[in-house]
Amino acid sequence: MSLVPELSQTPKLFRIPGRRFRAAPAILAAAAAASVTYTGAWIPSYWADEAATVRVAGLPVADLGPFLLHRDAVHGLYYLILHTWGAVFGFSEASLRAPSALAVGVSVAGLIVLGRMLRPGALGWLAAALFLLLPRTGFSGIEARSYAWTAAAAILSTICLVRLLRRRDEGGSARGSTVAYVAVTSIGVWLFVYLGLLVIAHAVTIAARSCARNRQAREADRGLSAGWRRVADVLREVVPPTLPVLVLCSPILALAVIQREQIAWLSTLDVANVWTVLAAPWAESSPVFATVVAVLCTVALVIGAVSQIRRTRGGVFRGVRGQMSEQSVRVVRAARATQTVRATQTVRATQTVADLLGLGWLLIPWLALPTGLLAVTHLVATPVFTARYLTLATPAVALLLAWLLVWFTGFWLRVAVVIALAVSVAPTFVGQRTPYAKNGGSDLREISGVVAQHSSPGDGFYFEVSPVSSALNPRFAYYGYPDAFRGRVDIGLRRAFPATGEIGDDTRDMTEVPDAEVLTLRRIWVVTPGHPTCAEIPAIRDLSDRPAIQITLGARYEAYRTTACEVRIVPGR
Repeated sequence: MSLVPELSQTPKLFRIPGRRFRAAPAILAAAAAASVTYTGAWIPSYWADEAATVRVAGLPVADLGPFLLHRDAVHGLYYLILHTWGAVFGFSEASLRAPSALAVGVSVAGLIVLGRMLRPGALGWLAAALFLLLPRTGFSGIEARSYAWTAAAAILSTICLVRLLRRRDEGGSARGSTVAYVAVTSIGVWLFVYLGLLVIAHAVTIAARSCARNRQAREADRGLSAGWRRVADVLREVVPPTLPVLVLCSPILALAVIQREQIAWLSTLDVANVWTVLAAPWAESSPVFATVVAVLCTVALVIGAVSQIRRTRGGVFRGVRGQMSEQSVRVVRAARATQTVRATQTVRATQTVADLLGLGWLLIPWLALPTGLLAVTHLVATPVFTARYLTLATPAVALLLAWLLVWFTGFWLRVAVVIALAVSVAPTFVGQRTPYAKNGGSDLREISGVVAQHSSPGDGFYFEVSPVSSALNPRFAYYGYPDAFRGRVDIGLRRAFPATGEIGDDTRDMTEVPDAEVLTLRRIWVVTPGHPTCAEIPAIRDLSDRPAIQITLGARYEAYRTTACEVRIVPGR
């Protein structure tokens, strides 16, 4: 019997946790991961996207459905969940970011289970640790958006897929596994529509497994009709789990296409660079961490290769050194021993290659297809790419890194790598939990606090528009912290959300506000991006130029990147 397995055989990679699998360690790891991630979640101010979450999730259910038919349907299920969550726990940063931290815990537990299914041992635990250390995980875990849950949904969906493939390999009924896969994946797509890209990746995985399993049959069965039969065999395995997902998610997919103009602003982003496409989806804004990962992986591979070569040479030399002067029987025994050593090493090398190929057909499509499809579509068709949309692929990054460490390094070297990565990511982790960490320095909470503290009920407020980006408009302070402006008059408002069908209000320039309306107020608080003097702000210049209105400038307050000016209306002119 040959010691070397046939590479055409499907590697037995997909193992289901048996009855002896203990859930308690995974649950404890999930709780610890969620707690670590949640630390400091309440410190950063909301930014534009999170302010949109506050605004939409705060709608009554009767208004939420009609609004989603016009805007942001891709996040509809998430908004509905946060609507319920916010009704119980409130809409503060500490409350609305907690579900994302919980999602990180679910992801960690899921990776432990998935890693054990793929290869019993350290793979799952190491992947979970690496996933927790990824800067993208730390970012999405304290974000009042659905991205952390897309990673969790991707892991759970892949667990269902692996179980489905294993059931097929064993010749048992896969009906229950198929139903579980369809249910979990469909919920994930409704949670965030880009998870549909994972279904494409899974279809590739299923097709590749089918082709690998039927390779010997293909060699014996040639011809045109045989080719069509092979195509039919692949479709017979791919269609049952994927087509129902497409059918169940067709409404949300259709709405995503109809509402694609809402992400037209992505056209301003540059995706034609290596960092944005290959690193930012998992390294977020931490080139230091990405560099450390690259260096450590290279070192681990070199050390593993050198160790393997030394073991190989040592085994051969121990089998033949000093044997030339012995009797012929010992020479023969030594030759046999050498052949056995070489055969054993060949088995290990072959198993390594087979393992990489088997895992590769699961992990590489998971990582490469969503990234490639979004980048290509963005460049040649319509803007769809931003790095945070690929949070769903971060578990694949963690699993691939873990696989490299498991196969090519020993226990203590793995520990050293994890410690080194933890040290390198620590500044990023802390930086993500500072007051102005979001969106390059969002100060929406600070400027809202200024207005709330220094204004009085009946005062007016007006927001200038950012000339740089709509995401920097200070009006998002009103969306994210509406209580700070309660009882004040929004003089820039033309038509209010949700009647606009947009997340934002329909607003007007100060030049469009009638004198009579201005004269009903005693004070107006003008909030503008940047730190100009009050006299330089366009809205204040307009008021000062009006013959019927006399103003005096009052206090001026600077936030991190925004300024609020008090304008006093002098009565009786």
